Amino acid sequence: MASDDGSNSTGKTRSKAGCLTCRQRRKKCDETHSKEHGGACQRCISGAWRCEWPAPPSAAPVRVFQRGAKVRAKQERLASLAVDGSVPPPGPVASTSTSASAPILAGPPQLDPLSSILPPSTHAPAPASTSILPPTLSFPHLAPPTSAADVARPLSTHLAPPSAAHVPPGVMSHHLAISPFFQSGASATLSLPAFLPADEPGPERLEPDAFWQSVDSQFGVQFSAPPVPVPSTSFPPVSSGQEDTLDPAYDAFFVAHLCALDKPLRDAVISQIRSTIASSELCKHAALATTMLLRLHVLRDAPKEAGTPSVPGADEYEVQRLRAKADEYYRRGLEHLSHQSIPITAKMLALFDLWLHQFITVGAEAASFLLLLGDVFALELGPRPSIQHSPINTPEQVIIAISAWEDCIRCATSPRRRPFFSFADLPGDPLSPSSSALRDSVNDVRSDIPALGYMPVGLLLCIAAIANLSVDMEALPDVVVKAKASAIERAVRGWRPLPPVAGLDSAAFVEQVSTSEMWRHAIIIYLYQVGHRHGPMSAVLCAAVQQILKIGSPLLARFEPGRISDLATLSPSPSTSSTSSPTSLVDPSTSEACIASAAIALFAPMARAVPFFLAGTCAMTPVERRTCIAGLRACGEDRGYHDDMLALERIWERQRSDGWPKPWREVLDEEKLHVVFL
Repeated sequence: MASDDGSNSTGKTRSKAGCLTCRQRRKKCDETHSKEHGGACQRCISGAWRCEWPAPPSAAPVRVFQRGAKVRAKQERLASLAVDGSVPPPGPVASTSTSASAPILAGPPQLDPLSSILPPSTHAPAPASTSILPPTLSFPHLAPPTSAADVARPLSTHLAPPSAAHVPPGVMSHHLAISPFFQSGASATLSLPAFLPADEPGPERLEPDAFWQSVDSQFGVQFSAPPVPVPSTSFPPVSSGQEDTLDPAYDAFFVAHLCALDKPLRDAVISQIRSTIASSELCKHAALATTMLLRLHVLRDAPKEAGTPSVPGADEYEVQRLRAKADEYYRRGLEHLSHQSIPITAKMLALFDLWLHQFITVGAEAASFLLLLGDVFALELGPRPSIQHSPINTPEQVIIAISAWEDCIRCATSPRRRPFFSFADLPGDPLSPSSSALRDSVNDVRSDIPALGYMPVGLLLCIAAIANLSVDMEALPDVVVKAKASAIERAVRGWRPLPPVAGLDSAAFVEQVSTSEMWRHAIIIYLYQVGHRHGPMSAVLCAAVQQILKIGSPLLARFEPGRISDLATLSPSPSTSSTSSPTSLVDPSTSEACIASAAIALFAPMARAVPFFLAGTCAMTPVERRTCIAGLRACGEDRGYHDDMLALERIWERQRSDGWPKPWREVLDEEKLHVVFL
């Protein structure tokens, strides 16, 4: 229709021939084809939408009508399902005769029997679903908890968890692989929350085996696994009067972590840790959860004695039992975490054990949540509490320093994160308030804590200085940033290892020095990635990667997991451990130097995980990347390390597709991937 000025009016011509975009958005299309915008209508141009037009009538396929085709298709489908036995054959008698007392099976949806005798309709019926998803069911016993106390309630035995042997492969991978309630094997009896008491009559439930078998029959899947001869998998709940004891292997971890301290201070700290663990239910249950995981580690990696008779499935049963007990103690610790008011040092020790449980059994994301919870608890110390190097007068100062060490190491794999604690004598800071010279050495720092575990205080101060620089560099002039970065680099390259601890054997000392050297080159990578914005093709980063791999590859070649037997001999066997004695820490029967040597050799692969990961972010060749993955895999089968390897592989995928548009820390933060290390 022409307007008053003689031009064509395109805004009022509307019909069913509009674009598909406006039709989907329930808008009225003006049916214009703007040549300047690729034939889009004005409404899609204004809304910045992608304008799509339907195919012209001449290009549409010709519909062919066949009388009775839909009815025959329905009857053939009903006949095929009747042969499988999932539904009765079509017919007015079979389809309408149902018993009121028969249980309702989760089979395919029943079709209306009248549809087979009605004449063909103009509207086609809904097509048969070809999806492998089961019908929608409501399980009230899987409802999420309403409070933290519900998680710790005893488990109901109304319904056993579905077994993986009866699950169709498609259903297993599509639904249950991501479900937090699905567990296979015996661990499900203690790791699944239940929210209906055993004496409360619930609604009529469908047995899980019958449900999965009905799904199998619906889709013609015959999926079953041969039975495994495993003993009974029903574990009795852990009562308050039958708790396990803490193994000396748990005590050996702190002995190895504090071996660089002077003996009077070390003895005072270990004694304080023992009394703190025994003083509260929170610390006791958290430590028992770690003890069960240590026994599980011993059971998996301890060498088998020749000639020992083996019972089929006995080891797997013991693994499931220990994992279930660790989960139970973890839940008890969480319950006391929200109810008990205890000192900050006790909370830090308990959170470390709870975090270790989540890192081993769940993954990096759950462990990251507990680390954030630890930051909240640390607020009791005030904003950015300072860590003193000297003097150290109380064991509580050392326990807080352990948390400060762990918090500082987290900054090396986090984007723009400042340490929660403040340190003195950082490289790159002025030597004095009246001097403009910057500190460029950490060898002259005097501290009563020369090292904690594998991390010397000098390298830790370099990490803290780089983390502070990464946060402050945008607010500082470029000249100041370059001066601080140069001072930090001179401090890292000029760092020298500490002398060996008295009583530490040569093999453990070489292991410790090699790990420290790998960390020194990893800090160079951290500095150049964050401070200088270098990518993986940088010559400095390539040289640091080569040094890490040259030091780490021989250590991987001669690493033997069987060395855990040195600590296994100090702990009682899981099958013969006492369950009636009260919780206590048993003093090691051997000298502390021997325990420290064995523990350092055991935890050395975990200490090298961060250097291997940082080297992997710059690795370019397949050989370099395989070596970095092997370094992470040597740490064990913990779920946290598995997530770290997935994050590293994701970084490589982004590098292959996009190059290096943004730092890898921002990439992981953008994709919500968590990286956590022990």
